[in-house]
Amino acid sequence: MPAWHVSPEEDLRAVSAYAAQLGRTDQLPETERFAPPDALQEAGRRVYAMHCARCHGERGAGDGKDASRYLPSPPSFKGMRPSYAAAKRIIEGGVPGTAMASWPLLTQPEIQAVTHYIRSLYAADRQDSSKATGAPQ
Repeated sequence: MPAWHVSPEEDLRAVSAYAAQLGRTDQLPETERFAPPDALQEAGRRVYAMHCARCHGERGAGDGKDASRYLPSPPSFKGMRPSYAAAKRIIEGGVPGTAMASWPLLTQPEIQAVTHYIRSLYAADRQDSSKATGAPQ
């Protein structure tokens, strides 16, 4: 990575703050949850199946039926775990320059649930839990 001699101090602070949060576990505070984790997971699975699977794939690998129609391709949630805030922002506003449209008809509880579900697809977490329990990967 080259030195950042030409970047304004404000940019350096923003990058530093972002890098500092990368190692932190992003948790949804209990006081902000619309439902218990198990209920969020099931509701999120249903919202995902209805609105997301066609592009992102049934298991979140970015390989849905419509994925090949788009460039850039839909991302795989197996290799990324968006924060709750980032996922909410993307669902509400879409991603300019991609096929990811905004979903203005989803309610706040539905957005929270699908974000909870999407985050559960992250492969590194599943591998860590499999190692801890001795379950096959």
